[in-house]
Amino acid sequence: MRAHIQKIFTILIITMNLFSMTSRATNQLEMQSMLDSVDKTHQKFTHEFYRDLLKKPAYKNDKYASMSSLLKQLNSAQEIKNIALIVNNIDMIKAYYDDPIIFIFIKQLLEMNAYNAAKDLINEVLKQGDSSSAIHANFLLADFYFQRRQWKKTLQKLSTDINFLDNSQYHYALLMKGISYQKINEHLQASKAYEKIPINSGYYNSSQLNLALANLRQGWWTDGHIIIEQQLKKQKKKPHETTLNRLYITLAYSLLNQGYYRSARSTFHQIGIESQYANQAILGIALTAAQQDDDIGALNATRYLKKQKQDELAVHESHLLMPFFYEKSNQLVAASSGYNQATEYYKKEIAKLQNIINAPLDLSQYAINESNYLTVSFANTTIDFKPEYPVYYFKSRAMLEKYRPYIKHSTSQNKYNELTEIYQQSTSKMGKEILRTRVDNLTSYLNQSRYGLARLFDNNTAEQ
Repeated sequence: MRAHIQKIFTILIITMNLFSMTSRATNQLEMQSMLDSVDKTHQKFTHEFYRDLLKKPAYKNDKYASMSSLLKQLNSAQEIKNIALIVNNIDMIKAYYDDPIIFIFIKQLLEMNAYNAAKDLINEVLKQGDSSSAIHANFLLADFYFQRRQWKKTLQKLSTDINFLDNSQYHYALLMKGISYQKINEHLQASKAYEKIPINSGYYNSSQLNLALANLRQGWWTDGHIIIEQQLKKQKKKPHETTLNRLYITLAYSLLNQGYYRSARSTFHQIGIESQYANQAILGIALTAAQQDDDIGALNATRYLKKQKQDELAVHESHLLMPFFYEKSNQLVAASSGYNQATEYYKKEIAKLQNIINAPLDLSQYAINESNYLTVSFANTTIDFKPEYPVYYFKSRAMLEKYRPYIKHSTSQNKYNELTEIYQQSTSKMGKEILRTRVDNLTSYLNQSRYGLARLFDNNTAEQ
């Protein structure tokens, strides 16, 4: 019986995919195509908006003779006017293709998704400028593609000698290269890029964590653990709580995956109770306790998780693990009751999510931004966009509000309304895709709950 339960427990850990700790995208290619389409539509709107805006007398004659005089007119609080000034003076700017100020203008254009105007200036730099200027222009374009998770385009723009960049930009370029290689599963190339970032760089910590993950995914557990432990020692001297907890959770699940249960359990205990990783850590404590045959510890941790109100997979998983741990400790009546309760719980959760998926989902009223980890909560349901979708999309979505004061009575108003609706539809589609993935997970837990009941019944029948 014990060996059979241990085998089932191993299957549970694999099924839950605990080490990845992110939901899977069920149709990544289709969603990426949708994001690219929305982005191109936004860029087309931006191009047409400024073309129409610059026909107005207030902007039409706003010309400047030099780069420095134009730069003085830019105001960080007036992004729309800034882009209008840059676009209106683009011929003058192109004449000074070798002036470093041009990169300030290009960066602002890219940040506001005025891609056509930015590309016009970049092409001029590539055609007329020296190799150093070309590398800087490609660096800005690489960052633009990097934000959009276009990994191969990012690498293409960073394929030249990036040593001409200043130190900070050079280190960031290396980080972009490393992450891009990692995303296309070229982990060795990723590692080479990360290793070039020096310890005194502001990008060192990020590079080391990604280097550790690259090692872990190649099966180089020892090397990965050494890097994480070195970073933990460094963080303890000057702690940054989010970074520290992320290091702990990564190391702990890696140790669990490798069977180092005592070390894993101790590491899970280091994660702050207020951390965004707290529930994942408590779930890890339950799993390691069970592997150590500490059934009481496993049940206590799972019981705590079941009381949590957050809409997280770790909380949902606890409803399945609770009866499983009862079964493992041979408390079969409690296990049977628990599996029945879990079955009803998952059926209710799945029905709730299906109702949301099948109904119109209007997320336009929500200000989805980085400060709340790109999450939206409603009807006791939380949608977390960040693991699956790029931040730039939500910045672009929020950016539309900046155009509103300029749109009234404008020839671009219809295009603006169309783009607003496109963002609404695509955000709704993204939200529903996340919910469908969650339904898949909950359905798996439901099936495992039913299987647990069937297993108890078969074992009880066999014993009789």
